[in-house]
Amino acid sequence: TMTGTAAPAEYQTALRSVIFKSRGAAVGTRTINFSLGNKLANGGHNYEYVNNGGAISWTAAEAGAELRTYYGQQGYLATITSQTENDFLTDKLGADAWIGASDAAEEGAWKWATGPEAGDVISTGTAPGTVTPANGAFNNWNSGEPNNAGNEHYAEIYCSDDNPGKWNDLANGGSVTGYLVQYDSVTGASDTKDVSIVAQSSGSSHGSNT
Repeated sequence: TMTGTAAPAEYQTALRSVIFKSRGAAVGTRTINFSLGNKLANGGHNYEYVNNGGAISWTAAEAGAELRTYYGQQGYLATITSQTENDFLTDKLGADAWIGASDAAEEGAWKWATGPEAGDVISTGTAPGTVTPANGAFNNWNSGEPNNAGNEHYAEIYCSDDNPGKWNDLANGGSVTGYLVQYDSVTGASDTKDVSIVAQSSGSSHGSNT
């Protein structure tokens, strides 16, 4: 992380000096993400965990996410569509967080309610053991969830639970104190650099720019 005031050339020099080393990793290509500001870049999207400082409802979190912007892009509660994305975000959470899934419109029909995936069905069913992924859509429900145990129509992703990264359904009030905001690709706000991991005779590996 670099902060402060400096000429563009100085930042360029600093960025060009970044070195990635990996011990014992399999040879192959790794991708390093660079981003401006405090947003997390991954897979062409940017993300932000927002700590509300106290309990916040899903609907308030949805409204709060839509008020946030990043280089002209409007935010929305995150829509997680792959295991890779889920793992990346789980590692960056500060606490359990709201995500953009809900079955408030139709009991048991869990859909993304936010972002470009709004309306896409994730899974159907609410009774434990009967929840079925919809059309191969990614979901990461915790065991026995969603179960609608008390008018629960909104999804959170676990951080501090014994099952980090798993999803759970909660009532709108709930006790969640943060939420995940997602931004679509922002030109010029983030970039990637591929590095090649090559084996050394000593048995360790190192990275080199490609």
